[in-house]
Amino acid sequence: MVPTDGGDEINFRGAVIRRKAARADTDGAWAIGTGRQDAGFDNPRHTHDEFEAFFVVRGRYAFYTDEGEVNAGPGTFVLIPPGATHGFRTEEDESELICVWPSDVERNFFGAG
Repeated sequence: MVPTDGGDEINFRGAVIRRKAARADTDGAWAIGTGRQDAGFDNPRHTHDEFEAFFVVRGRYAFYTDEGEVNAGPGTFVLIPPGATHGFRTEEDESELICVWPSDVERNFFGAG
């Protein structure tokens, strides 16, 4: 069990990202954590070679897709397939996501893969 304030924490351009489980903890299957941002945070369009997923816990987000923007509020689940262009902008202060990361995100942010 990892408590609310547990896990590895980094600050990424104003977002607080907290890893709760690393790929090493799941035999390489996945890594999961939370991301908390205020309004105006922008995660620009990009791609990964693996799936990525988000679950909106609180606040509002605008997710970028190849087709445009999609608004997402609490309870919304977003699954990003490999190779899909995606990103998001935070629309409200104190917004929070649960994130399942691909290996390149874990490696780039936390030095693991």
